[in-house]
Amino acid sequence: MEHNVRSGRKWEEFKANISHIAICIGLTLFVWIFYVSTQGMASRDLILDLNVVEEGMMTASSNFTAGKKTVRLTVKANKDMVKGISDQYFRAYVDISDKVDEGTFDFPVQIEFTDKAEGIDALSIEGINPKKVSLAIEKKTSKPVPITVTVLGTQARGYMVSDTDAFPSYVMISGPRSIVEATDFIATDAVDIEGVARNLEQDVSLVNENSLISLESSSVKVKVSFSQVETSRDFKNVPVQLSDLSTKFRVDNAPFTVDVSLSGSQLGLERLLVSQIYVSADCSKISGTGKYDIPIVVSVPSGFKEVSKSRSTVPVEVTLLERLEEPELESPDDEETHSVKPDEKDDDKSGENVVSASPGLVPWETVP
Repeated sequence: MEHNVRSGRKWEEFKANISHIAICIGLTLFVWIFYVSTQGMASRDLILDLNVVEEGMMTASSNFTAGKKTVRLTVKANKDMVKGISDQYFRAYVDISDKVDEGTFDFPVQIEFTDKAEGIDALSIEGINPKKVSLAIEKKTSKPVPITVTVLGTQARGYMVSDTDAFPSYVMISGPRSIVEATDFIATDAVDIEGVARNLEQDVSLVNENSLISLESSSVKVKVSFSQVETSRDFKNVPVQLSDLSTKFRVDNAPFTVDVSLSGSQLGLERLLVSQIYVSADCSKISGTGKYDIPIVVSVPSGFKEVSKSRSTVPVEVTLLERLEEPELESPDDEETHSVKPDEKDDDKSGENVVSASPGLVPWETVP
C-alpha cells in the first residue's frame, strides 16, 4: 500500500516537471541543429555582369558611372556545394522600364536566381556591392545609316580598287537618341584584297563599335571591284616613217625621230615596244623640190592614247633623184624625128625651177 502511494507521488512530480523537460530537450535540439548547420555552411564571392532591363520608352545612354558594369555578390550554401556555385546561378540587373524622362538616376541593383540554382539546399544571398548604380537614360530612337566597306591589304600590281558596294547599302540602327543622331555610318569587317586583281564578292560582318546601339542585321554581302591602273610613259627616239614620196624625189636630211608620250594601263605600257608605235609623215602631196614641214601622225595599238609628242612636223628637204641616162642611138634617117624644136626647148626650161606646193605643205625655199 505504501509502495503504491510512493509511486503515485513520483508520477505527479514527473507530470509537474514535464514542461520544463520538454523545453530543455527542444533547446538542446535547436542548439545541436544550429551547430551542425553552421559547421556545414560556407560563403563565396561572385562577380556578376550588370544588365539593364529596358521594356519602356527609355534606354541607357551611357555606361554605369565610375565604370561599374559588374557587381560583387556574396552567397552562402552547403560547404560541399558552394564551390560549384558560379555566376551562372544568378542574374544582376537594374530596371529602367518605368522611367519616362531623360536624365541621370540612381537605380537599385536587383538579383534573381536562374534555373541552375534550383536544387541547391540553403542557398542564400549574404551581400551585394554596390547596392545601387547611377545611370544616364534617353529616349529610344532609330534610323537607317549607310554601310561602308572596309578593305585591307594591297591589291595586285597594276590594279586598283575602283568601287566597293554593300547589299543592302543601309542598315537600321536603334539606341539612345543622342548616339543614334551622331552615328553617320556602320563599317564592315575588313575584306582581304592582298594580291587580288579580279572582282570579288563575299559575306562579311558589320562592326558595331558602340554597345549602346543595336543593328537590325549583323552581316551583309559586299562586292569589291578592281580596274587596271592608268598611267603614262615616254618613248624616246621613235622613228618617223616618210610615206608615199614620189619615186622621182629623195629626202636629203632623213631619218627623223620623235619623242612620244602615251597613256594607258600600267601593265600594258610596260609591255609596249617602240616598234609597236608607228609614226608617219605623208609625203604624197610633194610635187617639187624644196623644204617642207610635213605633219606627223602617231598610230598606237588599241587601248593606248597619245598624250604628247616632241614635234608635230618634220622638216623634209626634197631633191630630184639622179638617174643614169642610156646613150641614144641615132640614125641618119631619123634625125628629123628626134630633133627638138628651139621653142619647145625654151618652154621645157621655163618650168625647170618651179615648185608646186599642195595645200598643207609649206615650201621653205626652191632649189635652183
